[in-house]
Amino acid sequence: LAHELSSIEIDKTLIVSHDMVLTYNSDGYTEVVTKVIQSIDPDVIIAGHSYQTRDFMPRVSARLDIPFIPDIIMVDGDNYTKQVLNAKLNCTISSSSEKKILSFQSACFSEEDMQSGSSNHQTIDIDLDSSTVRSISEALS
Repeated sequence: LAHELSSIEIDKTLIVSHDMVLTYNSDGYTEVVTKVIQSIDPDVIIAGHSYQTRDFMPRVSARLDIPFIPDIIMVDGDNYTKQVLNAKLNCTISSSSEKKILSFQSACFSEEDMQSGSSNHQTIDIDLDSSTVRSISEALS
């Protein structure tokens, strides 16, 4: 993934190598993402909106006391539009917090809008406590 992102104009791709990220586990992902955010202290955290994001990102939001605005389809400055009532209505919301966690619905932005360029990747070593993982994922068959 880092190689694919290297041709897009972004600051950098962060890589965490740890057993807790090899397969999805909500406890593990919560721990990893929380530690990464604490180590680099970004103002805005962006994630794709998936069932996994919906599972662990509210936990990250609560741990760090950063508002989570999920399932966004459009951005206009500091206003974020999301669909409500099974996409029957659009709702525009904002946050007065300096820090935000945002997740975007898939295909709400065109891949053609990404700016070509270059970026680097950085491996981050984070002290992770595997005992925080209380659930065990079943192996795929």
